[in-house]
Amino acid sequence: MKLLKENTFRKIQISTLILLPLVLLTFFWRNFMTTKDSTSNLRSEMRTWKTYSGKYLTGVCSLLSYSKKTLVLLHGVGSNENDLIDLGEKIFPQESIVSLRAPLNITSNSFAWFQVRFTEKGPIHNGVEALESLMLLENELNDLAQKNSISRNDMYILGFSQGAIMTVGLALSEHLELGGYIAISGRTLPEFATLESIVHKTKTHRSILLAHGTKDEKLPLHHAKLSRNILEKVTDNLIYLEFPYGHGIPESLIAEIKKFIQPVLKQ
Repeated sequence: MKLLKENTFRKIQISTLILLPLVLLTFFWRNFMTTKDSTSNLRSEMRTWKTYSGKYLTGVCSLLSYSKKTLVLLHGVGSNENDLIDLGEKIFPQESIVSLRAPLNITSNSFAWFQVRFTEKGPIHNGVEALESLMLLENELNDLAQKNSISRNDMYILGFSQGAIMTVGLALSEHLELGGYIAISGRTLPEFATLESIVHKTKTHRSILLAHGTKDEKLPLHHAKLSRNILEKVTDNLIYLEFPYGHGIPESLIAEIKKFIQPVLKQ
């Protein structure tokens, strides 16, 4: 009788040892699948783009409820708010993105921050329109931050070509300080360069990435070097990059942008 009880007890122990790992495995598998489904839902939500109707500017946006970190995109002349979306998703794959449309309508689905003509002596622009667009941008970014409870330190601005020109203007402005400024293939307008004298009497820590293609024929490299000289006077946190490319954004530059923007993603 005693032997029978011992054998029964041993069988129960063996069964427990066999079943316990299976129970634990089932538990962790179900939790893994739930997490996986949640991640998929977040990514699905991330890819949903909606019309952005701001107080001063319009565009498209993907504002995610779980993220307050935001990338704002500024397109070039003759383009529109859809131009930089793919780039934005590569840089901010799981964060909020707002792509703004420039206020001046050139032709159907083609917009500009200011009128410009490209001549043999260089580009000739409308300085009044540029300053007006800069004011609109400042007001819109402030409104965007307030309405969505976004810290300006968690907001990055990325502009290409004419959008980069506006980004430099924002970096030189005293009215708005953001987490970082990324200007690709742009230049500094004389109207914006004069903002330098009133922005700060001492250097700031504004994070600025200035990048330009060495083979850029639309806005040659000397524009970037002039911008660097101006920006170095107002910040001690400037990264200047030259890349062997024309007027565009190569994949190699995207990797550098990710490095620059990484600190805000880790917070």
